[in-house]
Amino acid sequence: QTYLHVQGETDHRAQTALFTLWQGGAVLDTSSGVDVRVQDGQTWVRRGQGAWERAPAESAFGGGALSQQDPMALLASVRNVGALEGAGGARRFRFDLDSAAFAEQLRAQTEAELRRRAELPPGAQLSPSPALLRMSGSGEIWLDADGLPARLIVNMNVPSDGASDDVI
Repeated sequence: QTYLHVQGETDHRAQTALFTLWQGGAVLDTSSGVDVRVQDGQTWVRRGQGAWERAPAESAFGGGALSQQDPMALLASVRNVGALEGAGGARRFRFDLDSAAFAEQLRAQTEAELRRRAELPPGAQLSPSPALLRMSGSGEIWLDADGLPARLIVNMNVPSDGASDDVI
């Protein structure tokens, strides 16, 4: 099992983001996370209090890919939405994830990014990830008084058969 925790802020209109990503349960140890900053079409990363470094294009964060993605696009694969009791003035909703819709959405985003960078031959198409097609997931979203997302919690279970495409 792999547990990831992401905390930060994004502004899709300005195409900026600043967040920290932790793997495992070390969230309370702020130096154990990876900070990611997206600004002006470039992605920068740093560990702990180290220097900011431009993310290599071949990395998960590189090539400006994060600035091209809509962080709330995950919600297009949401199904079975139900209201929960509010907290601190926020409205809360629980949901399930549709694995086929999520896999297709990620496939389309990846394909569009590869085409934008001229890294996909003309006429070539990607297939949805078999691992994501087997995924199950659920989550919770909190909306503030203006109806804007204030918190998003997503739990995903991706069964692995040991194939390299099962790692997300």
